[in-house]
Amino acid sequence: MAGRGHSGSSGSAAFVYVDEKSVKDLQAIGAYLKSVSDPSHRKALTKQLGQEIREAAEPMRRDIAQAARDLKFERTSRAGASRSRREGRTLKSGRFKAGRGLRDGIAQGIRTQINMGRTAAGVRIRLASKDPVINRLGKVVNNKGKIRHPLFGDTEHWYDTQTTNGRGWFYNAAYPHRRATEVRVRRVLDKWVDDIARGITRAG
Repeated sequence: MAGRGHSGSSGSAAFVYVDEKSVKDLQAIGAYLKSVSDPSHRKALTKQLGQEIREAAEPMRRDIAQAARDLKFERTSRAGASRSRREGRTLKSGRFKAGRGLRDGIAQGIRTQINMGRTAAGVRIRLASKDPVINRLGKVVNNKGKIRHPLFGDTEHWYDTQTTNGRGWFYNAAYPHRRATEVRVRRVLDKWVDDIARGITRAG
């Protein structure tokens, strides 16, 4: 399944699979699951499919998460309050100090998401923490290699925190896995499509 890195309009970190056949297969499998009349059986099938796809994508997801844990933050440099006020998109990240807690938060937010809908079918490995601040900071580090934050939450005193390995951390970790992940996910989908065509029941 062919894939490409995609940042989206909001700069979100995601690795999106866009192969046409894979999209159609996901949509076909989704339609089949919706047609299963027994709710418990449908739920079991959906869970099984999700487990198999996530297992296929796990090496990529795991290495992206490790890249987040390996982020190295340099000493901060002071940035004046007046400048921070002029910049409308300043990040208020005072609760994260020199990357402490931020790395683990980003790593724990790396998730494999599966969509079988008609308009957004695909498999995406992305930064999707429940904490929107972590998502925002992880994306900024990926795009710019640094973050701006107030000193101990004091918005009168802002600092730039640089990373030595932050710019592109998400895609640098994801890209080497692209081909192998394509193959593994493609095998999962091919097997499901084949079993559905043959009327094989895959879950109890």
